[in-house]
Order: sequence, then C-alpha cells, then structure tokens
Amino acid sequence: MSSVEEIRKLTDQRDRFAASAALATDILIEIDLKGTILSASGAAKRMLGVAERNLAGTSIIAFTCDFDRHVIKELI
Repeated sequence: MSSVEEIRKLTDQRDRFAASAALATDILIEIDLKGTILSASGAAKRMLGVAERNLAGTSIIAFTCDFDRHVIKELI
C-alpha cells in the first residue's frame, strides 16, 4: 500500500470515529500510545464534567479511578 493510500485509509478511519463519537451517548475517548487524550465524544461533558475540547492533551489516567488505574497503565 502506498503512503497516499495509507493516509487516505487513516483519514477515513478518523472521519468514521468522529462521526460515531458525535452521535454517541456513551463516552468515546481516543488516546495515543502514551495515554494522552487526542479526542473525546460529546458525552464527555455529561459524564466527566469536562468539555471534550478541554480533554485533549490530558492523560487518561487523570480520569481513571484508583481501582482501575493499574490496568490502564498496563494497557498503554
């Protein structure tokens, strides 16, 4: 697959994620390999009390309960 095709594929995946996130009633959070939040669905404000635009750049760990924190750290 050429780099142009790969970019198109990734762009399509991102666009599908964004479309489903905008309509989601559950929270959807996209993170990078370090656990930094890249984007979140509109349900973020209702569920976390933080607007989705303010989540970008923060760590997913900040929104994880103590009980689950070790599992999240192992996954990322």
